[in-house]
Amino acid sequence: MLEGDYGIKLKYSKAWYGLGMIWYETAKSMVGKVFPQVEYRECMMHLYGNFMKFYTGDVFTKHLYPAARSYTEGLFKWHLNKIYEFAPDAIDYLQDYHSRILYRCAFSETSKCDYLTNNVSESFNSQIKKYKGLLLYELVDAIREMLMEKRYLRRQIGREMQDGILPNVLKELNTISKNLRVVKVTRSDEDITEVTLVDQWNNTRRHSVDLKNNSCSCREWQVTGKPCKHVLAWICSNRGIQISDYVHDYYSVARFKAAYEGRNEPIPDRTQWSIVDLGFKVLPPLLKRAAGRPKVQRIRGCLEKNASKKR
Repeated sequence: MLEGDYGIKLKYSKAWYGLGMIWYETAKSMVGKVFPQVEYRECMMHLYGNFMKFYTGDVFTKHLYPAARSYTEGLFKWHLNKIYEFAPDAIDYLQDYHSRILYRCAFSETSKCDYLTNNVSESFNSQIKKYKGLLLYELVDAIREMLMEKRYLRRQIGREMQDGILPNVLKELNTISKNLRVVKVTRSDEDITEVTLVDQWNNTRRHSVDLKNNSCSCREWQVTGKPCKHVLAWICSNRGIQISDYVHDYYSVARFKAAYEGRNEPIPDRTQWSIVDLGFKVLPPLLKRAAGRPKVQRIRGCLEKNASKKR
């Protein structure tokens, strides 16, 4: 550990981290063969945890996450320049070890998803936590039963919904529209206008809204598919316009029903499975059991609650 000129602690032995990146690149290449057109994003929570092992300081906590949350390239570069002025080496670290897409301003406008973390997989892991001690075929079968039950419950929910936009999405947008701090709305045409709002940091910001092309200069509407605050301000200033008319079809009840339309077919237990001759026999790996009780829970990061501590 050495103290740098810019007041942060650096660890120069990063060889161990390079081994993790080799594994990551291998996994990425395998996924790329199956899904060649996918967009590769990085989980900001894990990136932040790795980053803070090498760099500490208030400037990183103030600008790293806001940079990733920025929908526009200008705001993203402004936060990144603040980090560069304090520690130029930190930018090189991000380019070398985290070169995948990690900021919203580079997200595609096709998927309508602005998630910065992989909380979906973490939620899945927590649900199958009680199955981790099962044998492989028992684990897969337990996951199959869980998915079969969940898909059935989603179909039941979809049958009770009326056509239109999902109720929780409309509830979220209505709540946002009631707390807008609108300064003024200046119209340029029937579907084009300038909207000036006061943001959460008490800064006055102006953006242009184009209802015809479903776009706003803040890019939040294009990335998420849900009207941003500027669009909501324009909609609320006009009578007879419904918020649901400007929400992407991705959030419609029809899409929800289509996602869970198919069912998982039930299957009998293992004793009734067909016997198939594969022509070869898979043997268990030649591994020795480690001393002590096998670990069930994963090792928590240093920034997580109840972080794992060395004894």
